[in-house]
Amino acid sequence: IPGDATNPTVIGDLINESDKALVVPTEKAIIINGTVTGSETEAEAGKILVKAEPNKPNGTIIFKGQPCNSAIYGTVQMYAKGKQILPAQTWKDNINGSPTFDQDFTTSYEWQHFGVPVESIRADDTFYDSFLREYDETYNGDNTTYYKKWRDLGNSSILQAFKGYEITQATPRTYEMKGKFQFCDKTVTMTRQAPIVQGSTDSNNEHYGLGQNIFGNSYTASIDVDKIEFSNEVEQTVYLYNTGRFYDWTNSDVNNGNALVAGQYTAIPINSSPAVYDGRIPSMNGFLLRFKDSETTHGGSDVTVTLKYADGGVVPNTKVQTAPREELSYLDITLNSKSTMDKLWLLDKEGTTEGFDDGWDGRKFFGTPTAFIFTETKDGHMQVNTSETLNNKIITFYANQDTDYKLTLVKSNLEDYHYLTLLDLRENKVIHLEKDTTVYHFTGSKSDVLKSRFKLVDNRNITEDMFTTSRLTGSYNNNKINVTNTTQFNNGRIQVFDVSGRLMFSDEINIGYNSYPINLKQGIYIVYLIVDSEEYSFKIMVKE
Repeated sequence: IPGDATNPTVIGDLINESDKALVVPTEKAIIINGTVTGSETEAEAGKILVKAEPNKPNGTIIFKGQPCNSAIYGTVQMYAKGKQILPAQTWKDNINGSPTFDQDFTTSYEWQHFGVPVESIRADDTFYDSFLREYDETYNGDNTTYYKKWRDLGNSSILQAFKGYEITQATPRTYEMKGKFQFCDKTVTMTRQAPIVQGSTDSNNEHYGLGQNIFGNSYTASIDVDKIEFSNEVEQTVYLYNTGRFYDWTNSDVNNGNALVAGQYTAIPINSSPAVYDGRIPSMNGFLLRFKDSETTHGGSDVTVTLKYADGGVVPNTKVQTAPREELSYLDITLNSKSTMDKLWLLDKEGTTEGFDDGWDGRKFFGTPTAFIFTETKDGHMQVNTSETLNNKIITFYANQDTDYKLTLVKSNLEDYHYLTLLDLRENKVIHLEKDTTVYHFTGSKSDVLKSRFKLVDNRNITEDMFTTSRLTGSYNNNKINVTNTTQFNNGRIQVFDVSGRLMFSDEINIGYNSYPINLKQGIYIVYLIVDSEEYSFKIMVKE
């Protein structure tokens, strides 16, 4: 197959009456617009082979013209990177309310979430000498502890398409799965039936894992996140998991994603998906969906989510975009240190709020006890945060055992921000983001008291009063006063006074981003903001 994921090989019908196999190597892709002949039976599964290798995208095969009621059999390889790591690591249960809170446990195996790329397969025929588990939202083990969401599978267990599984083994290896390929649209069912964990002291988390469902991509191509059809009850975000040990991810708060570090989730909101890893669920990758907070009620009815196949619902296994998408305005921030990496995406979108916007914002799942960057909102911690402005955005940083860190900030379509600047609130440093990519080196310590470490401002003249973490901030630009209110209160008040104390302008402040066009004579003015008990004031200079 000569075509790659960017320029796939496209054919009409595939007719194979020989004893040879069509082989789709890694990083290659083929799209069949017609039908397939010669692979209709299980005995012919060896006549199509989709390859896998370490550190490369799987081969891709997309069946565009095949009738949904027909069968195509083939063989798909999966490289399983889970393994045993010795010595075993110790982790501490740090979820408040857990029956085993503050207790130590050990773990040594990395687990990989996956889905089988065929309709069904028997465990011992394919996964000899490995360990397999199936995710079950309705299960909490013996109902006495957290963390018991996975059921052990045996030799005779049947793995089925689009269900969520995890696998590990002593060392990484490649498996071959033979069976009936999956194509056409599929629906997956989400439950909210997790039983009570006896001994839980957190009334909000006694049904551990309630409404959180894990599935697998069983297509031989990536799923385009923004083509998924979500039910109204479901949060419009896909969470991708990266292989890790229980030690790596068990410190997560169940209600709070980054797939760059072992054992963490990355949030991909449907509307923000073009900015986050190109918005794709790779073939055979596991993914998590969750109910909206307001719908996470025990005993609620099941709902379905539709995974689209036709009309661009699936795409080749690569991060390269092959279809036009809306150009989003965003700042892509990467945190690096000797032992860790984390990601944060900040998007500018008119009509969004400072709180959680379904389909635009993605929650932060905390995994490995490592270094993190995220934003804090009234609705929780966010890894993907969309609002009407990046101005005065606060970035929270938590250090780990490392001392030297690096931020890499990449701008995309942010031409309207002429003076975008990063402020290091601890070091009182100013970092102008003049280029498309800016790198900033800094130090941090686990003992640092200041967690609101960075702030974004869009202002040519940086003044001392900008080095604040107030939830109420303002700026002046192009005859407009811009106010960001990240409190939970409306009905605040903005007042503008001249130097003699006369009131020149007054208006209400609502939650989120507020912009006030003003018409003032040349001079210096004082802007006073108040919302509930939060106050903030600053000077502006109006020129002719």
